Amino acid sequence: MNKYITFRKGPTSREENDGIYRFGLGNLSIKEPSLFAVAKLLATRLVNLNRVEVLWRPVTNHLLEVIIHPLNRLRGWGIDVITTLVRSVIQCDYSTPLKENQRLQTLSISPLNELSSTSFADVQQKQVDCVLHLLHSSGDIISFGWPLFLNIVGAINNSQG
Repeated sequence: MNKYITFRKGPTSREENDGIYRFGLGNLSIKEPSLFAVAKLLATRLVNLNRVEVLWRPVTNHLLEVIIHPLNRLRGWGIDVITTLVRSVIQCDYSTPLKENQRLQTLSISPLNELSSTSFADVQQKQVDCVLHLLHSSGDIISFGWPLFLNIVGAINNSQG
């Protein structure tokens, strides 16, 4: 053995706790969550619009979990990403026109319908704004999505009445 190597006993519990608080790990519950993941989900999904049937459910299910988060900022990002994705999917060109594809229409509009279960007013407002936008911009394309739109309007009416 080398006579110059000395072994030191590990830090005491007090030194460990001081190190944790010094690096900010003691205040984890106060910090806001990172929005990076939500932004990357949007970017990745927009690049892969042609694979909507493969990636749609996992991405939107994760975003639906983000929307029930108590932090307003994260919830706002989640609803913005979902509405942006739904609008993008509806307005994208596909080999089979969207007007004739019932499965794709219901798949793409269903996250908006699932938002009806939330009680947050900001989410419901953006949900209605997205529905109105889709009706104005793509109402002639959407033929199979009408029952979902009626469910959304009915759910908002029931939650307020």
